[in-house]
Amino acid sequence: LPEKAMAGKVSGADFTPEFIEMRRRHLETFLRRVTSHPEQHHAEALQQFLELGDDGLEAAKAASRATSGQPGRWGQLLTDGWHGLRSWSGKKVGGMSGSALPDGGIGDRQCDELRGYVARLEAQLGALHKAAERLAKRHRAESTGMTEVGAAFAQLGANGDEDWPRLLASQLSHLGVTSDLAARSLGEQADAEAEQLDEPLRDLLRMLQQCRHALNTREHAYNVWQGAMVSLDTRRSKAAKALGAEATDGKAAQMELEIGECEAQVRQSQVEYELIKERFNRDIARFQKDVMNDVEGLLATFVRLQAESCLKEQTVWAQLLPRFEASPKRK
Repeated sequence: LPEKAMAGKVSGADFTPEFIEMRRRHLETFLRRVTSHPEQHHAEALQQFLELGDDGLEAAKAASRATSGQPGRWGQLLTDGWHGLRSWSGKKVGGMSGSALPDGGIGDRQCDELRGYVARLEAQLGALHKAAERLAKRHRAESTGMTEVGAAFAQLGANGDEDWPRLLASQLSHLGVTSDLAARSLGEQADAEAEQLDEPLRDLLRMLQQCRHALNTREHAYNVWQGAMVSLDTRRSKAAKALGAEATDGKAAQMELEIGECEAQVRQSQVEYELIKERFNRDIARFQKDVMNDVEGLLATFVRLQAESCLKEQTVWAQLLPRFEASPKRK
């Protein structure tokens, strides 16, 4: 779904046909991504969102809030278009610090490698996105300039026989009309580049941001597991010292109980980490494949747009050229 910030700045007067069409495309992209996700397309909340009417949706959201006391799955699904990626862990996790691992170990090397992949791809796609924005902006500027030139040519020939021979005045008028057609073609080119290049690239960059959130989730789960093992080692060391100092039976039993609780926490945190890791690996592999397909599609789209633009401009001006070539030469 479009970003909350953008939606929050929109007033009733801003609901132009262009804006509504842009929102429709974003919603279509969101639905296509969620419904094609192997672990999301059977979700109960998604089925309700697609099948229920307004009253049913409100009832479902109210029931979800009453059950959890939180925005719940509806708040996540309907207010965040990237729910599929952010729900890998099934919980919210904030940003992670860069502190060393509790056990001083090597950490999750695969996670570090994936961070490098995401950072490199984000930088490269970010540069491409900025270039695509500049290209569309340049074509819009050219469209405006061509409109102004066309209007100037038309104005120049507006006086007709008073200032110019009839044939030259006609040529000036036709040049103004043709310039306006060329300007319209450039404007359409800029619109197509914004829709078919800028928007998909922006979408990929937003997806990469969610990849970073998912990596934070995975790193957090790993650190929780490592922290649980450190706590277990600490409990065992204290127990060994206490037993060496001839601790009482009650004290020894208490320590054994605490060690058992720490062992349970280690097992639970390890299971959670392995689950998140497994799901993340499946989704990142799928994401990498989708990125390659998307980039291949963008290459074809870019070439097609440039070819179509050149052909349109050539056609527009070629139709006018015979009129000028046939003009008699004045001595």
